[in-house]
Amino acid sequence: MHGYLRDGLRDVGAFSVNTHRLSALGQGMVLQGQWQPFFDFLREAIAEQTGIRDYICGEKVIQGFLAGSVSL
Repeated sequence: MHGYLRDGLRDVGAFSVNTHRLSALGQGMVLQGQWQPFFDFLREAIAEQTGIRDYICGEKVIQGFLAGSVSL
């Protein structure tokens, strides 16, 4: 099941985040206090990859997206 989901997500590009950009923005946030670009990037990524139906259960989709993106 894991392989099927992994391959499906890879094929359609769902939940793809530019991890190099995220890492660079995270370093800027930690080392230089530039927090706004980091969160702007995450906001844009979430907006691009979610739909209105994803928010039916509240903020769980945001929590899951952040946990998945930041733990890469």
